[in-house]
Amino acid sequence: MVSVVNSKKNGTGSALEKALAVLEAIVEQPQSVGVPDLAERLGISRQSMHRLLHQLDEHGLIIKVPKRDRFAIGERFSKFAIAAMCS
Repeated sequence: MVSVVNSKKNGTGSALEKALAVLEAIVEQPQSVGVPDLAERLGISRQSMHRLLHQLDEHGLIIKVPKRDRFAIGERFSKFAIAAMCS
């Protein structure tokens, strides 16, 4: 996977690019994935990764695995995927 940090000339990707890259990285994993792995794979600082994950979780696109700092696809994202497959 390409680092989103290098996707722009100024060295930073937009918030939308980062969020989409995070969702894509989570979808690619067969199991829940942790912050350090996501941050390293995408070239995003852990602090920024925590913010992104928190926002995605608030909107139901991902879920935080209870009692662990790991994340998986959420119900809202699954609904989008099902709706896309049915259309």
